[in-house]
Amino acid sequence: MWNPDADVNAILNDFYKNWYGPAAKPARNFWESIEDCLLDTPFLGHEDRILPFVYTKDLLNKLELCISEAEKLADTDIIKRNVLVDRLTLEHLKAYMSMKGAEFDARWADAEKYADKMIECRLALNKINPFLAMPPALTARERYYSGDSYFGILKRKKLYQQLNGMTNGETGILIATSPKSVKFSLDKAGLGKHFNWHAPDFDRSKWGTIDTTIPFYAQGYMSSDGMPYLGKMWYVFELDVPSKFKGKPIELYSPFVTCEAWVWVNGKYVGHRQYLEAYISPAPIDMDITNFIKYGQKNTIAVCVSTGLSPAQATDGFLGRLFLYSPVR
Repeated sequence: MWNPDADVNAILNDFYKNWYGPAAKPARNFWESIEDCLLDTPFLGHEDRILPFVYTKDLLNKLELCISEAEKLADTDIIKRNVLVDRLTLEHLKAYMSMKGAEFDARWADAEKYADKMIECRLALNKINPFLAMPPALTARERYYSGDSYFGILKRKKLYQQLNGMTNGETGILIATSPKSVKFSLDKAGLGKHFNWHAPDFDRSKWGTIDTTIPFYAQGYMSSDGMPYLGKMWYVFELDVPSKFKGKPIELYSPFVTCEAWVWVNGKYVGHRQYLEAYISPAPIDMDITNFIKYGQKNTIAVCVSTGLSPAQATDGFLGRLFLYSPVR
């Protein structure tokens, strides 16, 4: 029976002493460092979208020191096994962070490699005890047991394979990848379209810039009470398309854009990406822009993004690189 008056610290002391033995101190530092990180973060959101920004490099370095010390102090097979569980947990987290870093750099083959590393860690944990982790799965019931009910590791790996093929010559040829930082402005009045913010010659000298691999709200667009801006906002990309691609199909793609988007290329309207709830992944913009491209020169791509009306969604805006490619047909 749960006792609400129990001494929580005494319970934790008892747990760490009996579970980790002489490795109790570094093991406790390991888990409490993670807890402190979660308590300190200003981020909010659904699914794993915020994790690359919650877990920092400093945290990973600290966790590595904790586990290395615990491994040295573990003195029995049982305690070594318990520390191994933490080691595999850390390696899984490190692989995840590396996977997301590769994704944000548009290094799709590397992202797939780190996804495989995550799967290896989960299988190793499952071998120790099925309670710790289930093998990744796509079928209805098993995917819930394995934590893959939405955008699980197998779906991620498939996406990375697809994107790698679209850019390495297998199914497409990469033309240009946008820089991480691009021109950006909120559109609080929703009048950007009326004032031709999409026009190539529109004066954006007073606009700011934003990193498209970090949620927009984490870059100065939250209210004093920690809620993200709601409304429309504009991202403007400028990409060169070499003359050698003239006569070939040109596609615009970005894997994660929430919640709704409208696209203009060189001042001409291309199309609308329908509304998707912020937790849905992937949420791509995928459009044929062949008829809108100027070859051998700069092309202005303006994207108006709407957050939707729910602040609890914590809409990201762009959360990944936009790129142009030519499909191999």
